[in-house]
Amino acid sequence: MTLWNALDWVATILSLYSIWLITDLKKTGFLVGVTSSIIWIAIGINSNLIGLLVLNFVIIVIYIKGYFTWRKKYCKNIEVNNISPVTDTQVLK
Repeated sequence: MTLWNALDWVATILSLYSIWLITDLKKTGFLVGVTSSIIWIAIGINSNLIGLLVLNFVIIVIYIKGYFTWRKKYCKNIEVNNISPVTDTQVLK
């Protein structure tokens, strides 16, 4: 197995894990997602896959937008419900 094949699997696992984290309302999912996209960009550069590069640059922008949207709603919910940000599950109550 070459380095690029191994990175392919790492990026795939990180991409899926980031989605899992985000659906569990964990903000670290955005960071994991950006990390996976950076790996995909490196793979795209190495393999000369322009479509993969464009896709992952756009995905990074979407992750950043999603993080700020999530943070805005999360912080607003904390103020409205007067709860401490100890756990994400408290936000859902």
